[in-house]
Amino acid sequence: MGLYLEQPETTGLSSPAEGANESEEPAVRETEGSAPARVETIVDPMTHLDIQELANLTAGDADVENFERLFTKLKEMKDKASSLPHEQRKVHAEKVAKAFWMAIGGEEDEVDDLSSGEES
Repeated sequence: MGLYLEQPETTGLSSPAEGANESEEPAVRETEGSAPARVETIVDPMTHLDIQELANLTAGDADVENFERLFTKLKEMKDKASSLPHEQRKVHAEKVAKAFWMAIGGEEDEVDDLSSGEES
């Protein structure tokens, strides 16, 4: 039995602000079969916006206000992720950490081989 995540269907076009009140967690669907359980993640549009904002904050002026906004944003993202199931939270944390690393000028090859080790 495999475990797959699906994003809820939406009708019509909506801006991120309009969808902010909707559940951001994808629906979980189990499938029959002999394949081991796996979690298939879909990048949440709000998470993508959060990561873009992190990139913008790290690219801006290195002043105290910008630094405080950066850590406030990281705290908000941590709070949002705390409601996710354990496996989804781990995958989400890896994506955010990698995006943050890249945003502050880190090289992708420095973090490519780093992961929870449970993917292989």
